[in-house]
Amino acid sequence: MNKSQIIEDIKRKIRNEELLPGAYLIERDLCEHYGVSRTPMREILFNLVNTGLVVQQRGKGFSVRKLDIKQLFEIFEARESIEAMAAKLCCQKATRADHQEFQRIRDQLEAIDANTHADEGVKLGRAMHKKIIETAGNSLLSEFHEKLNNMVTLTANMTQKISGIEVDSRTYHIYIINAILEGNEEMSEQHMREHIIMTCQHLLHSLYPNYSGLPVGTGTT
Repeated sequence: MNKSQIIEDIKRKIRNEELLPGAYLIERDLCEHYGVSRTPMREILFNLVNTGLVVQQRGKGFSVRKLDIKQLFEIFEARESIEAMAAKLCCQKATRADHQEFQRIRDQLEAIDANTHADEGVKLGRAMHKKIIETAGNSLLSEFHEKLNNMVTLTANMTQKISGIEVDSRTYHIYIINAILEGNEEMSEQHMREHIIMTCQHLLHSLYPNYSGLPVGTGTT
């Protein structure tokens, strides 16, 4: 494997929870596993730090990022701002071919039972969010979203385990797509905000049952 392939493999292991939040990435073990020397492995680890998936702790080395409540808020605040604007731009710029792709995703969402096929709902949801960012056609939004998406990976692992969240997400995904197909900028933006706020609420209530604060964006709905 070259450095890029090793980076992608470690990211895959984090996404699949083969490497859990808080797990230490031991340089010696990684060098042996991937067959590389220490210098390129340190470059790989620093690259992963830049993605946000890995943190470096003084005197303790590198570990998979473990999100605290403040970081969860920040991720969803950023998602609300970036993806709501992307949904609005998507309405303005979507072509007939884009509409056909959104219709395909919507039809598949409507055909699944989110209670029994949550993993399929997650895949389709990711496809929808990716398509919205691409169709928005804003290079800076795309750049910000790409970096943020690494952090979203860490929350996605959590949300898949929360009962009911994929059912609600499926509903909002369909709402968002319908608004885009109708060219309704206001509703596509609003539904996206509501969807992200809902996800944040589910996550916080699951992880912190006694938490009484308000999640991000509560003033917008």
